[in-house]
Amino acid sequence: VKKRRRGSRRLRTEEEPGEWLQKLTEAARASGAGKRGKRVRLVCGTTSMYTGLDGLLAIIRYHLKLDPYDGSIYVFRDSVGSMLKYIEWDGQSFLQGKRRAQSGTYPWPGGQPGNVVELNEREFTYLLSKSIVPFKEELDGS
Repeated sequence: VKKRRRGSRRLRTEEEPGEWLQKLTEAARASGAGKRGKRVRLVCGTTSMYTGLDGLLAIIRYHLKLDPYDGSIYVFRDSVGSMLKYIEWDGQSFLQGKRRAQSGTYPWPGGQPGNVVELNEREFTYLLSKSIVPFKEELDGS
């Protein structure tokens, strides 16, 4: 009996960000999630989940050279890939959220650390609702 390697069904990070975004967009369309209009910016690379609000704002402002008060949702992922942290300016204060996958990892683009990949809010909702990647590669029957 051939054993499968743990995590072999997870998203491969060697993919180009454009290919990854196309797969996620197709999966979101197929899911039938409702339409919403906010910009969601996924920060490529990994971020410590111990980083607080001020640290995340510093990453957005000084490293990414973006405005954290623009109303976009900024999403960060931990090194394992099982936890997401996201922040959003609602006009009065910052909203923070964390999401932990019960099994598997969250799909993530394989771009250079510090790059940003933009999604729409519908694709982000789909990303949060699935802890296992919906576009798995077919495995050999063994």
